[in-house]
Amino acid sequence: MQSPRQTEPDSAGNSRTLYLLCGGNSTRMGTDKVMLKLNDLTLLEYQIRKVRPYFGEIVLLSAGRMYDSRFRSLPDALPDAGPLGGLLSACSDAGAGRSGSYFAVIAVDIPLLSPSTLRFLASAQPDSATDAVTLKSAQNQQPLAGLYHPRIEPKLRRFLSEGERKVRLFLNQLTCDYHQVTAGELKNINSMEDFNDIPC
Repeated sequence: MQSPRQTEPDSAGNSRTLYLLCGGNSTRMGTDKVMLKLNDLTLLEYQIRKVRPYFGEIVLLSAGRMYDSRFRSLPDALPDAGPLGGLLSACSDAGAGRSGSYFAVIAVDIPLLSPSTLRFLASAQPDSATDAVTLKSAQNQQPLAGLYHPRIEPKLRRFLSEGERKVRLFLNQLTCDYHQVTAGELKNINSMEDFNDIPC
């Protein structure tokens, strides 16, 4: 895979915050997938370079790991809660002293989102009643790439306090919309086989 070119932001610009999920345990991978090398860049560096032109701020949901000191890094608000622990941190951070507007979330192991999809995540304004907008292809829905509103925080805290950890089950409690993308964009990396199958 070639390194993404460093491009300028769209002329309209955008102040939306992107929370990059990069604190997973990489159990199936057997090694920290964030540090896998795509040519001369780690997977995290690759993602940051790709998404940076589109968003006003990038925050790492790193579960307490320190990867890149140039960006704010948040621990999971609830340890051992999987991706929802990171999402809870994002909700709390996005709602604290801010406008309370939608924020974007992308998992670090979803590296093939197109420029048009990134522009959507950076600038879309969902209906005010919508809690979340996730990406969806004909074959797959990806809750770890989408837009969320900070108002879901109380529901998420309650869901986690009940011992639940399944992301899709939590989405069933929200008012959700979907943005259609191609199937290839939602390929995620869970194993070395997945990683080796990424087109270069």
